[in-house]
Formats: sequence, structure tokens, C-alpha cells
Amino acid sequence: MFKKLVAGEYSLAKTFWLFGVVGFFVFMLITGITHSSFAHAVCGLARNSSRCVQNINVLYYIMSNFINLLLRGGSIATLLMLHLIASGCFGAYAIIVLRGLWKSAKSYEGSKVWVWLAKIGIVGLVIFSLRLIL
Repeated sequence: MFKKLVAGEYSLAKTFWLFGVVGFFVFMLITGITHSSFAHAVCGLARNSSRCVQNINVLYYIMSNFINLLLRGGSIATLLMLHLIASGCFGAYAIIVLRGLWKSAKSYEGSKVWVWLAKIGIVGLVIFSLRLIL
């Protein structure tokens, strides 16, 4: 299935709606849950937990507490690992889908409007994702 997806052998509509929209929604839901669980565990240690959940930055927390997380273990480290695994899988899935969508758009024989909209969507999503990472 992923081999066909990467090669762009699925139709543009199927790649966009099934693998893009539905697949991204599922992964965003999973990573949202793992991030929220991790954030609540971290904020349970903080005094002002109501503001903490909104402002938690996972990368900053890892960098500032790396040694403590390695030595201490426990639920926070487990939740962090779950979040990082889910995020890594989401990143890999996104690369596969975006590449397949680009190739599917190149081979699409219908209206060129859909090709350009798909490519603009891919570029926009990549820019948005890079903005979140950096």
C-alpha cells in the first residue's frame, strides 16, 4: 500500500482525501492526545498548571530536562517517548503522503486546476510544518 502511495499510483482524489485528509486527521488526533498527556503530566509538577498546559513546548522541555528525564524515568519519560514516537511516525507518514500526492498530481489527466491546488496545498503544508518546527 505504501509502495503504491509513494509511487503516486493512486488517484489524486483518493490520495488527497483518504491518505491526506483522513490520514492526517487520525495522526493529528493521536499526536494531540500524546502531547496533551505529556503536557498534563509535566504541568502536574508545576504550580500554575492552568497556564502551563497551553504554553508547554515539548522540545524546550526535553532540552532543559534531558538528564533528569534519562535518570528519573517514570510516567513523564514514558509519555514523552510515546509522544516522540507518535510524532516521528506522523512525520514519516507525512513525507510519504506528500510525495505520493505530488506524483499523483503530476500524472493527473483531469483539470489542471486540481493539480495546481494540490501542489499549492503541499507547499503550504510544508511551510506551515517547518514554521511549527523552527
